[in-house]
Amino acid sequence: MSAAGGPVKPEDLREARPLWPTVSPGFIRIEEWDWDPHYMGVDLRLEICNRSPYLVREAELRVNGTGPGDPAAGVRGGLVASRTIKVGPLFPGVYVHEDIGLGAQGGITGVGFDPVAARAVPLAPPDELLPAAEYPGLSAEVLEVVAEVEVPDLREPDGASREGGASAEAALIRVRVVNGGPSVIDRVRLKVAYLGAGGGPAEGPAASPPSPVAEWILDMPRADWNPYRVAEEPDAGYALADPLPPGRAQEFTIVHYGRGPVEWAARLEATAVTVEGIRVVGGRPM
Repeated sequence: MSAAGGPVKPEDLREARPLWPTVSPGFIRIEEWDWDPHYMGVDLRLEICNRSPYLVREAELRVNGTGPGDPAAGVRGGLVASRTIKVGPLFPGVYVHEDIGLGAQGGITGVGFDPVAARAVPLAPPDELLPAAEYPGLSAEVLEVVAEVEVPDLREPDGASREGGASAEAALIRVRVVNGGPSVIDRVRLKVAYLGAGGGPAEGPAASPPSPVAEWILDMPRADWNPYRVAEEPDAGYALADPLPPGRAQEFTIVHYGRGPVEWAARLEATAVTVEGIRVVGGRPM
């Protein structure tokens, strides 16, 4: 029963469930950094990376600065400045550059970084999906990978729709999902694997497949999706594909500005996609 005494509705239960996935802040890392110290503080150049397999809408990190202390008196420097920064969206394996300043009278002689929080773009919980093996008629493939191409900048407001708007260099991955089975598919869980320069098909019967430099788990989006500008509401995500009828296909493009995940070879042979799970209209495959 509900608090008002009436029956509990399924949608009420769904609203009460925690959002999935949960990304530990420890997956958000400062992979590289450089600094320019001066008398009043320090200027920092940070390369931040999401090492989880999920799209993170926003992450918070705390940057701490320590002072020189008094070496003559044997006093070690303590915390003299701290600030929290917010960055996002963060795509799996992709570096995000951030310039910040940290001020303290007398200067800063050391810095440290603490991950505070990470909020992923929500996906359908795994218990709502069936394993892909229960519906072998659904397939996914990478059709094309194009690197170093100039495209509209989806990171800007209405960047994809403004004529003559901002553009930026990017790597594009075009994906197709085909429903070769008899059921209408309401949700498709995909995993994109990014391989390094040595990536590609394994050769020989004893060869093991190469390890990806990054993986991205996502639900199949609409063709006109924009994962760079997700609504502010905590439960909001990017635009998902409409249900896929039997015999139909859906295509979408992943846009990575710059070269995408670090160490990814950015070519077709080094990019793979697999179906990880499905949700069928009606609950079970026909």
